[in-house]
Amino acid sequence: MPPLKLIRLAIFTALVCLTFTQHLNAGLGLLSGLIFALTLGNPFRNFTQKWAGFILKFSVVGLGFGLDLQTLWTNTQDGLWLTVSTIVFALTMGLLLGRLLGIDGKLSTLISTGTAICGGSAIAAMSPTIGARQEQTVISISIVFIIGFIAPRGNK
Repeated sequence: MPPLKLIRLAIFTALVCLTFTQHLNAGLGLLSGLIFALTLGNPFRNFTQKWAGFILKFSVVGLGFGLDLQTLWTNTQDGLWLTVSTIVFALTMGLLLGRLLGIDGKLSTLISTGTAICGGSAIAAMSPTIGARQEQTVISISIVFIIGFIAPRGNK
């Protein structure tokens, strides 16, 4: 293996280990991933292009298995109207703002969907549905992650 690939692999492995450490917050993980991508690129481009969609779908299903059905049912009954109305509002405002600012329609749709629903997984699910290009998907996921990073959080 060429030395540059070994260095990339070592840095990638170190960043993955750091990201999954309990004491590392999401902001540092996002920043380290951004620095890695901008400086070294993707050492596993063929692998990620081939398997990213499958891994994402598998992960979303896995998250679903972790839900407590009783809690989900209770929360759905209590907050269904609020959930539906805020999703519709966020989608509508995002699409209107996109049109007002002259943003590409597919990019605006992806950003609005990711913001309104659940971030990157919503964008990844919507991208093939609307025929978005890879760069539109990447840009919209990046924007939604940055929005999530800078958004104020409640007290923990």
